[in-house]
Amino acid sequence: MPLPQARPLVLLVALSLPSRDGIPRSDEIAAAAPPSVVVANDNRRPAGTLKNDTLRIDLTLQTARWYPEAADGPFVDLPVFAEVGQKPQIPAPLIRVPVGTTIVASIRNTLPDSVLWVRGLTTRPAKPDSTPVKPGELRTFTFSAGAPGTYLYNATPGSIIRPAPGVPRSAEAEQLSGALIVDPRGARPNDRILVVNIWGTRIDSANYRNALAINGKSWPYTERFGLTVGDSVRWRVINGSARRHPMHLHGFYFRIDSRGTITSDSTYSGETRPLVVTEDMPPATTMSMVWSPDRPGNWLFHCHVTFHVTTGARLDGGDNEHAIHETDPAKHMAG
Repeated sequence: MPLPQARPLVLLVALSLPSRDGIPRSDEIAAAAPPSVVVANDNRRPAGTLKNDTLRIDLTLQTARWYPEAADGPFVDLPVFAEVGQKPQIPAPLIRVPVGTTIVASIRNTLPDSVLWVRGLTTRPAKPDSTPVKPGELRTFTFSAGAPGTYLYNATPGSIIRPAPGVPRSAEAEQLSGALIVDPRGARPNDRILVVNIWGTRIDSANYRNALAINGKSWPYTERFGLTVGDSVRWRVINGSARRHPMHLHGFYFRIDSRGTITSDSTYSGETRPLVVTEDMPPATTMSMVWSPDRPGNWLFHCHVTFHVTTGARLDGGDNEHAIHETDPAKHMAG
């Protein structure tokens, strides 16, 4: 007798602090030709060309138009990475190589007035790094991939300042974060990669317009996973943002196989592997997780901060950042 088919699993994205003010819609697009449209990166296809243990990848930083929700919904024009000859992507293009690979990554900064600060294009484990790419400059990073693990790379335009702890947020540009995976030798694991990205800017003292996404889309436009009862499901989850996200899976425990950061990764084995329903992920951290659906249903994987999952907190929402801290469980993903 065949196993019952599970209903799709839903990824719910953390969203916070938007305003309707200044959010253009499709009928408000200027007559001038818009920039290239961002493609949501599902992190299935590694970027670049791998040949003779060397990966070559050419990236350009450009301004593009991102629709984090519907294709005709609200959008924002922002700096985005694109592989040369390909469409711009959020998250940034996936770098995935077997251990022992030399990576040759070039980045061209086409922004006319912003220095790009690049981090994470270095051998793992690593020390924290930040390398400037000036306006119009082409810079090449050549490094050995290093130890197997789940990592990330990211970049920040010089005009965007990450807030220090305790300082009110003024702007975010974490849409320039992407996955960097180093696989052990042998067959590539059958897994999926989920990257949390954020873009945001303050409008006034009460309103903060932003978009948060998992693999380039916000709920309810995120990808659905069709799984079968009894499957062994392996995910690599990367917090590419500057916010903390306790990532929660409805209905099931999941096992943590590794925890990492932008610079290193730690693998667990045997009984040292934690079994949890929620994993707190500070900024720029990673985890690899395994779980199995043991019954059919519709299940969510999402940030468990309540005001990150309310419907009014999307890019086209109407609430301010203080009004959406709803704690009523009946309004927490109701239905």
